[in-house]
Amino acid sequence: MNLYAIDKLMNETRRLAAEYHKLTGQVLPVSSELGRFYVGNLLSFEIPQQIESGVDLIGTGIWAELKIQIKARVLFNTPSHSKARVGQFKLGGAWQAVALILMNDLYLPQEIYLCQRAALEQAISVPTAQPGFTHKGRGMMSVAKFKAISLLIWAEGRGIITDEK
Repeated sequence: MNLYAIDKLMNETRRLAAEYHKLTGQVLPVSSELGRFYVGNLLSFEIPQQIESGVDLIGTGIWAELKIQIKARVLFNTPSHSKARVGQFKLGGAWQAVALILMNDLYLPQEIYLCQRAALEQAISVPTAQPGFTHKGRGMMSVAKFKAISLLIWAEGRGIITDEK
């Protein structure tokens, strides 16, 4: 696999998505692929050799063998009537944690949070009347709630963070 070519393609995808949003106000559905790309590169995670349900990447180095699910959100600088939400989690499968990557309106990574499976499952089991959860009870939560139950593990300008909380 030509990593230089992939890097170039992802950078062009990011640029086009940002430009498209700027011109139309609409969002291209590329944030999850960009998120997987950024987490892989910034935190030394790899695509699994064998497909496993719910597992997007597997860690190396300090994250050795950690199986994660990736969630990505672009936070635009435009006022919105709704809170930013993390999409539905794949509760089945062999994943051990969920990484949420937050990107700015240029689709550039700003922060990455990591939430262990037990903490996420416990938070999802809370009755849906709790703040930060949808009223339909589909295992979705607000970005703010996800940040509250997770650890900041990477930030723009700081790199990998190992001493939070």
